[in-house]
Amino acid sequence: MNMKAFKAMLVAVFGLLTGLCLLRPALAVQEALPVQDAPELTFNQLAAKCAPTVHASTMQALVRRESGFNPYAIGVVDGVVSQPKTLEDAIATVKALHKAGKNFSMGLAQINKYNLPKFGLTYETVFEPCQNLQTGAQILEDCFNRAGSVDSQVALQKALSCYYSGNFRTGFRQDFKGQPPYVKRIQLAASQNSEEQKLRIPAISVTTPLQGPVKAMVKKTPTAAKIKRQAESDRAVATQAPEKREAAGWDAFGDW
Repeated sequence: MNMKAFKAMLVAVFGLLTGLCLLRPALAVQEALPVQDAPELTFNQLAAKCAPTVHASTMQALVRRESGFNPYAIGVVDGVVSQPKTLEDAIATVKALHKAGKNFSMGLAQINKYNLPKFGLTYETVFEPCQNLQTGAQILEDCFNRAGSVDSQVALQKALSCYYSGNFRTGFRQDFKGQPPYVKRIQLAASQNSEEQKLRIPAISVTTPLQGPVKAMVKKTPTAAKIKRQAESDRAVATQAPEKREAAGWDAFGDW
């Protein structure tokens, strides 16, 4: 190889190495990009996506009253239960309640256990916020369609009573001392609506440093207190109606 060819080869090799070096920083920057946290939706954004047939303000008021925006809320008929903090705890809790023969409702919109098969849900999926809201909206929409009122607000009020108790009457009467009727409680809840309202339990952050463990403290939550106050109502599917009869398992709204 003559000197001229050797120099040409060195220039080519040098150029190749320089190009690789210039490319590498860009690749390194790309590889070093941090994992971003998932953007947190407001409740109204979630409702618009998952329950588009019901106005977001109505769903927000209903969920505020039913679960306090806790996606893992569990309401037990004739009892109370410590409210879970994680999905795993929620699933374990409802399975234990099921084994004990309890009647209970779950999640943001408090879907009763007897409604799970009808809507294709399980104890593992009912706590998923979108599916829970979708199911709650479908139940409320069915009640609304059966309300039989020309005035949409009257139909909505009757639908809320139906959602609460399975009939179009109970939600309009004072069933607990010191509390307004259920439909009025929903109206009061609606007065607290906010475009910025978020779920009580946010999306998990992948960047927040781990905190040290703290001693667990058990206390009654607003949800648990609400459940206790409602224990004697005829709200849940397949519970006793005011006439002290047992609704059939297929009678989702207790009208038969």
